[in-house]
Amino acid sequence: MNTFEIVMKYMNILFSGENLDRLLPLLSENFTFKGPLYKFENPNEYVTAMKKDPPQGFQYNILNVVENDSTVCLIYEFRKEVPKINTTMAQLFQIENKKIVSILLLFDTAPFTS
Repeated sequence: MNTFEIVMKYMNILFSGENLDRLLPLLSENFTFKGPLYKFENPNEYVTAMKKDPPQGFQYNILNVVENDSTVCLIYEFRKEVPKINTTMAQLFQIENKKIVSILLLFDTAPFTS
């Protein structure tokens, strides 16, 4: 799999909200996640948190992709019906040895906290 295929496999699993343990083989042992609301320092911590509050009813529409051999940046429109949220998000994925090493998620938190 190339970097984009790895990222899309991750996105499809995550946004399905089902059997999120399938994310673990995609994540490196030293995986980190940093976003405006959450930060995780290892893959198990991240997947456990996702399983406790699975992304249900979430949808996305990719607006742009920038990629090279080790990074993929997705810019997408994020939607959720209940409560109604529609916002643009960007995720920067760092890939090493065909595994996701880090994810940086950027978005305006106002629609999620109001």
